[in-house]
Amino acid sequence: MNYNEIYPNIITPVKYHKNNEPFFSQKLCIKCDCCDNTTRIRLSLFLKKQSGKNMCRSCSSKTSELKILHLRKCASAQKGKTYNELYGDQKAIIIKKSIGNSSRGKDMSKCHQAAWLSNKNKPRTTWAEMHGDEKAREMKLKRADKCRGINNPMFGKPAPQKSGNGVCGWYKGWYFRSLLELSFMINYIERYDLEWKSAEVNEYKVSFINYDGNKRNYFPDFILNNEILAEIKPFKLIQTPLIQLKSNAAKEFCQHKKLKYQIFSEKDFQKLNQQEILELYKTNKIKLLKDKHIKHIIEYENKRSRCPKYW
Repeated sequence: MNYNEIYPNIITPVKYHKNNEPFFSQKLCIKCDCCDNTTRIRLSLFLKKQSGKNMCRSCSSKTSELKILHLRKCASAQKGKTYNELYGDQKAIIIKKSIGNSSRGKDMSKCHQAAWLSNKNKPRTTWAEMHGDEKAREMKLKRADKCRGINNPMFGKPAPQKSGNGVCGWYKGWYFRSLLELSFMINYIERYDLEWKSAEVNEYKVSFINYDGNKRNYFPDFILNNEILAEIKPFKLIQTPLIQLKSNAAKEFCQHKKLKYQIFSEKDFQKLNQQEILELYKTNKIKLLKDKHIKHIIEYENKRSRCPKYW
């Protein structure tokens, strides 16, 4: 193989071994593709660079500077844009999933993992410890004002799953946020064979003015037989000022939608006891979303197995 014929850029003659293989470590004079200058380069490096242009140092430095400027312009144009705006919704989902997987568990990089561990073991300092009690109160009030009402990113949206302090989970494909809602599903909806759907959608969003003067949104729990807008609440909370405000706004809302608003409590249906919840969990009829509630049920089962005569 004659490299001088194949590559006319090579000016100096290529030296070969006795077996007609070239000396890959030899330095050759190569003519630049952009200018008339020549540069010296090893044959092995020259063969590796054949996918691109053969350039001298001055031309390669100029092109690298231009590339950097081009990348900076592209970065400044894309600054502040989301993945959805840059790549579309479908590709954005794939990118977010890959980023999430790369920063989770074993796939987490060593540098990221070390930073995560250092932050985890670092002693926590509160605003009160850093700035004093008075300034900490001012900072908390300012942050609360910024995230109140319309400024809240969750304003006008239904509450996400797993939110709140109650026992939440799934029963036959139905989502419940408390044991009272689960009892209502089993001992009222199923008992009377009612048609129902969740009212936690924008179609049934009720807006009202809270007693502090801020605009709030309220989502009832269920729609029964396309006639009744139902809210499930403990009996002791029905007469509280906030519930009364919500119910008054919901009644006005139902007049325009030709619906009836009703609050159900444990006096309208039988509430499930601990043993019934345990049986539902054992038979996989309910799936709980919070670990602390699963542990509570397991502890209850262990106590029951240790002392069966008390149950």
